[in-house]
Amino acid sequence: AATLSVTGVNQSGGGGVTINNTGNLTVNGAVTAGATPANIQLTATGATADATLNGAVGGGSGDVSVNAGRNVTINTGGDITTTGNVVLFAGQTAATGTITEAGTGKVLTAAGLTTSSKGTQTLNNANTVGAFNATNTTAAGDILLTNTAAPLSITLISQNAAGNVVINNTGGITLNGNVNFNGNAGNLTLNASGAITQSSGVITNNDPASIATFAAGAANNIGLGGNNDFNEVRITSGKDVTINDVSNALKLGASTVSGNYSATATGGNITTTGALALDGTTNSITATGASFDVTLSNAITHNNASASTLNLVGKQNIAFATGGSVTASGGTLAVTLNSDSDATGGGAISMAPGTSISSNGGNIVL
Repeated sequence: AATLSVTGVNQSGGGGVTINNTGNLTVNGAVTAGATPANIQLTATGATADATLNGAVGGGSGDVSVNAGRNVTINTGGDITTTGNVVLFAGQTAATGTITEAGTGKVLTAAGLTTSSKGTQTLNNANTVGAFNATNTTAAGDILLTNTAAPLSITLISQNAAGNVVINNTGGITLNGNVNFNGNAGNLTLNASGAITQSSGVITNNDPASIATFAAGAANNIGLGGNNDFNEVRITSGKDVTINDVSNALKLGASTVSGNYSATATGGNITTTGALALDGTTNSITATGASFDVTLSNAITHNNASASTLNLVGKQNIAFATGGSVTASGGTLAVTLNSDSDATGGGAISMAPGTSISSNGGNIVL
């Protein structure tokens, strides 16, 4: 079918808008619903049908949905503005379908944004959404969101094909649902200018090549205390940091933490893959599962004028591999290496040649 060009629809007096076209749908003029809750639904059906917004959509308090057989694109001038929810659905019938913000096109709502694609979602303009629910179904592609909301609630991320998830928010981020890579390779990156908090849900990012990276700023906490399944976790910046992993081994990548640090694994060994700058007064790395080890292959540094502690706890072994060390400056750091923490007689402490513990006057307990 031919492309339908919409040059404008004005329902500001009341009422919603529904436009369906079998073929491409291009909005070139403003589409406005009534001020009272009135919904807008724009649909382009067909395996090669795209929905493209060049004109503004919204203006009311109802929900807005844009659906396409293939791609959804929001161009400059095509902002979606509402106080209701927004749904963007690409790839309804095609093998692939992407969601793209081009130019300055964006989504503006204090409510939720729900997206579904068969490929990349590029939402990297100045969006202001209160909640984000994103699914990539079958085709490889990243899920990318840039947003300004304090905080942003993530209600679901489902990455069902290879691809990364990157969310940048001006404000905090609250995880209120699952973030699941479903066994696929891909990195998770959450950057916030406020606290990152896991209120509910589980993070599953466990492919052997995957890295989960979190940054909240040196004054803001990062709480990842759910029943998570990571491969490797890196903290670019954070105050008090809690990491919990309940399945398989946990790798601790390069991290900078200004406050307290706690990393716990119940389902596997803990190893370091990068230097840890841990400057809080209370720090712990704990492998609680039976027969699991804690292995340091990198430097742990500590700089805090207050008396502080670092506890390395494993139900089996504590090992300093080549490159592993603990070095304190500023104040004292009491270091405890607690192998065989369940007292079954199956653990040991080992330090490879060249490894060291420098506690700056703090007690060292083995």
